[in-house]
Formats: sequence, structure tokens, C-alpha cells
Amino acid sequence: MRIVFVTTKFDFETGGGSSPELDLKIRALKELGNEVFAVTTFSQNNRGPQPTSYPIFNEFIGTSGQLAISRGVYKILKKYQARADVFQVDGVVFLFGAGLYRFLGGAASVLAHFNRELLWFPEKRSRTSRSFQGWLRFLLEKTFGVFLANHLDAFTFTTPFLKTAYNNFGLAEEKSAVVRDFIDSGSFPKTTRERAKSGVITMLCSGRMVWEKGFDIVLRAFGALSDKKRFRLILSGDGPERKNLEKLATELGVSEFVSFPGWVSNEKFLDFLRSADIVILPPWRPDMNSMLLLETMALGIPSLVPAQSALAWSASEGAMTFKDLDHEDLAEKIERFAADPELRETLSAKAIQRIEELYYKKPAAELNAIMRKLCR
Repeated sequence: MRIVFVTTKFDFETGGGSSPELDLKIRALKELGNEVFAVTTFSQNNRGPQPTSYPIFNEFIGTSGQLAISRGVYKILKKYQARADVFQVDGVVFLFGAGLYRFLGGAASVLAHFNRELLWFPEKRSRTSRSFQGWLRFLLEKTFGVFLANHLDAFTFTTPFLKTAYNNFGLAEEKSAVVRDFIDSGSFPKTTRERAKSGVITMLCSGRMVWEKGFDIVLRAFGALSDKKRFRLILSGDGPERKNLEKLATELGVSEFVSFPGWVSNEKFLDFLRSADIVILPPWRPDMNSMLLLETMALGIPSLVPAQSALAWSASEGAMTFKDLDHEDLAEKIERFAADPELRETLSAKAIQRIEELYYKKPAAELNAIMRKLCR
């Protein structure tokens, strides 16, 4: 089977976990005997050493406008279709252009993969309302856009929550399947730190600092702890909310226990992970998974995640949950964790067990079967 992956870029420096996950997916399908290569469409944004175990062709769409992107990916699919039995495209960016390709008789099957929401999906927690232009674009995408998208051959989603959101948006449910993120638990270095040896619990929370992600809830939970001196919190990352978060830490009287290192290198962030006794993933979108959660579990580090979310679904018993958007419940769970070394060890063991269950071989076989069906 000849498989061509069409993605925006391979960014191994600042792009988070999506590029390494896609690289592993491509290598896994190659291991299954397929002929695989990748096409990057915004190749000017490629960062870091690029993969060498499969060919990569660099294209340049050159603009971020949706019409230009759709036209650009249409041309790319036409260009490479003679070399493909099936394409996988980044669904969030290329959904409508790829749908146009199939609508106009494109020869190769196309699978759109989704690991996050469309721009116009509502935030669970937002300070802004949709503009007139936003409503207009939403209506166009939900009508004409969905019409084109449903000409694609299949859709895959990293979580059942995300699948439901897209099916509600209008993508055909009979073409939809859940295929988990690919993770190689053996590729993560193991941490040997003895947890909380000094009696101080180190907590790590990381990401782009926007209000919707709820970093303020983590700070308010810290402020509600009865014995703050027993804890340290690393808030890694940056964004428009950073100044507000630093101000809030001061107002809550916890600034001496909280550090804001900003964006750091992958090596430095791994050091943060090794030093952490618990990783907190604040509330954001309940339908999305996180590579940070998977990396945390692979290292045997306990985590706290919002209940009834894709994170809780992914972690299963390998994480403790707290009530979404409830800083008091989060504080209670932190104190329970700090007071119970046996609980910490149990969560660590279950996290490692869970990540072994999520080993990439299973989703690779599932995706391979879906693609083979499309080639018949």
C-alpha cells in the first residue's frame, strides 16, 4: 500500500508533540510493509533535524488564508496522486481542500485525521463572542464546507469526545473512527528521582498561557492549600495571560512558591518532568488529548486531570481527576496526594501500566486496516 501523509510542517523544536507523533505513525506504517512518504505544505516552518527513514517532499503553499490553503492542498493532492493509494491529511487545516479534491474526481482515497478542534468550535471557557465575520465563516463551513468534507473517504479522531464534536458538526458518522495517538513508551527516558524525598511536593503545569486553558484555576488551587510551604509549582510556558498569572500569584500570596520559566528547550523541560512529583493538566477543551499527559505517564509521574474529559479517558486509572473548573476540589486532591505516599506510588505504577496498554502497535494496526479498506 502506498501511503502519502500531507502535513503542515515537521517542527521538532517548538511544535510540541504533534510532529514526533506523526513521525512515529509514519514509521509504524512503514514497519507494516507499506511504502510511505510525507509532504510538508508550509515547509518554511520545518524546524529541527528532519526524519531520514522515509522521503519528505517540501511544498510551499505560502499563505494562511483558508481559500488559498484549500486551493494549495488541492493542487498538492493532484500532484502526488499517481504515487498514492491513500492520502492522510491534517484534517483541521486541509479538510475542505481535500474534500474538494475528491468532489472533483481526485483519483486517490483521502483520510482526514483530527487531533484537535476546528477554529469555530465553541470554547468551554471563553471571554470573547463570535464576530459577524466569524458567524459567516462558521455557517459557510457548516454548510458548503461540510458538503465538501463528506466526499472524503474516512475520518479518524484521537478521542471519542473529538469524534462526537465533529459528527455533531456534520461529518459523516459512518466514515468516522477513533484511532489513538501513537506513543512509543520505550523511547522515553525513565526517571529515577525518589519522589518528594525532601518533603516538598513539586508540581508542574505547562502550555501556552491563554485564559481559556485555566492556569488561573491551578494558581487559585495553590492559594487554597493549607500548608503552602510544602509545595512548589512550575508554570512553564508563555502567552498573553502570563502577566496576569504572575499578578494573580502575588495577590494570592504564593509567588515565592511559583516559578514562571517561560518556554524552555526540550531538554530543560525533560528536567522539569524529572523533578516533578505531579503534573497538573488544567481544564481546557474536554474533547482533546495531550501528548504531555502521555509523556508524563510514560515516565511514571502521577497526574491530575479534569474529570469527564478526553484526558481522563486516555489516562484511565493512571491519573487522579478533579472537578472541572473547580479550584477547591483541585486543592483537595493535591493535599490528598501530598498526604499519601502510597497513593503516589500506586498512581505511578498504574500510569506506566496504562501507557504500555497504549503502545503504538495497536493503533498502527487499526489505522492500517482502515487504509487498506479504502484501497479496495
